Amino acid sequence: GGGRGPAGPPYPPENCPAVLGPDWDFAAPAALATTADGRDVIIAAQKQGLIWAVNPDNGQVLWKQDVAREIAGGRGETLFGGAVDSEKVYFGLISSAHLALDLKTGEEVWYTPLVPPQGRETQRGVVGAVTLIPGVLLSGARDGMIRASSSRTGQLLWEFDSRQEVTTVNGVQLVPVNTTPAV
Repeated sequence: GGGRGPAGPPYPPENCPAVLGPDWDFAAPAALATTADGRDVIIAAQKQGLIWAVNPDNGQVLWKQDVAREIAGGRGETLFGGAVDSEKVYFGLISSAHLALDLKTGEEVWYTPLVPPQGRETQRGVVGAVTLIPGVLLSGARDGMIRASSSRTGQLLWEFDSRQEVTTVNGVQLVPVNTTPAV
């Protein structure tokens, strides 16, 4: 036990447990949403994939939904921020998927697995907060793909492979990570 903080005194041994549990805190910021009928709801996601809806006036849990598809070794599913509109809550999963829940009930509305390009099967997962524009959910993933899905159905609308060589306006050639430059 005991370690040293960045610029401070040693941590007390009682703050260093012998057995570490899973890392299942709330990593992403909560979102304040308003349902179509005007009710305010706070949406918060725990890393393990448990989504909570809470009444901001009194702290009452309105619903909670487990969206995890796979959790190996305490690995999280919803590490990054979601998005909300007046009908749904949207998240990208570390197990490579987009999903939507009904804002009022927490029931799953749709789930869309995301397929990595050939050769990048081990580089899975939506690794940033999703973005919502009218009708479209956008995400970036560890496999280098930027994807757009219908916020109504979850259907994949398009995807762009960002892992490409690029020559900048001043002539510098940028090569993506994990690739070999052309000879």
